[in-house]
Amino acid sequence: MKKWPIIILLILVASIPLIVKANYPIHLLIMVGIWSIAASSLNLILGFTGQASLGHAAFFGIGAYSSALLMIKAGLSFWLALPLACLIAAFFGLLIGLPALRTRGSYFAIGTLASISL
Repeated sequence: MKKWPIIILLILVASIPLIVKANYPIHLLIMVGIWSIAASSLNLILGFTGQASLGHAAFFGIGAYSSALLMIKAGLSFWLALPLACLIAAFFGLLIGLPALRTRGSYFAIGTLASISL
């Protein structure tokens, strides 16, 4: 029974583009969605594990930049570029994460800060 409020909320959110025809409110809602996903992922690493990740924005940027390059330079559609960009950002996260996860405290923060200089 607890699934129904979530299902109703998802239906309402999915129907917003059908109701609102102006571009600016849709743009605002998309940006709210993107930044709430970024904040939720930062909450996952900082709130639940207690480790401060200073390179979090770098991985966010790598995914955004690679999706833009895949769409513009490679001519891929958004729906194909999105999972590929996720894989590219995950690959760079794995490269930085493997050595950084062996550290604790401020050393972890400095290790993730090194990812910004990639």
